[in-house]
Amino acid sequence: MERFIENAMYASRWLLAPIYFGLSLGLLALALKFFQEVIHLLPSVFSMAESELILVLLSLIDMALVGDSAGDGDDFRLRELRLAAGYR
Repeated sequence: MERFIENAMYASRWLLAPIYFGLSLGLLALALKFFQEVIHLLPSVFSMAESELILVLLSLIDMALVGDSAGDGDDFRLRELRLAAGYR
């Protein structure tokens, strides 16, 4: 019975695979939008008002923080794999 529960829990991780794939696509879209904004910003950086430049930079920072929060679970999964492999 214990072995069955362990196997079921281990196999259930594949239920999250489509969700992680969708999150990866969203992260890719966010990265593309980030670089689109940077390319759009560079030619006009000297002609922009200071307040407008700050708003654009804050939106870039916001995108970077959102992108970083999408990968927060990686440390947990890596730690779990290390423990499963016998590393401490």
